[in-house]
Amino acid sequence: MVTQGKQRNHLLKIRNNAMAKWRYYSYDVWGNAKEGYDVNNVFKTNEIVDIPNVVRSDKALLTFLKNIGFFKKSLKVTLFDTDGDDEVIYLNYRGKPEGELRKER
Repeated sequence: MVTQGKQRNHLLKIRNNAMAKWRYYSYDVWGNAKEGYDVNNVFKTNEIVDIPNVVRSDKALLTFLKNIGFFKKSLKVTLFDTDGDDEVIYLNYRGKPEGELRKER
């Protein structure tokens, strides 16, 4: 999803900020828009994203991920939700669960 070079160039602009590592998990999804979707399985990927700790709001985080090329330009995220402890970011497209980012420990 993201190229290391593009991410690195964007991160150079955000100097002196602590970074958190987030791993992308993809979903195996069953169902359809009419009957609803169910996540059948979750797969850990090798995709790691470094996100500055100063990026705190959902809007700022979404903008950051688009700027580093994590999302394809054609993809429009319709649900971008963080859970209460901000350790998981859920990504849906037109009601279909696509995956999540989990903060690495």
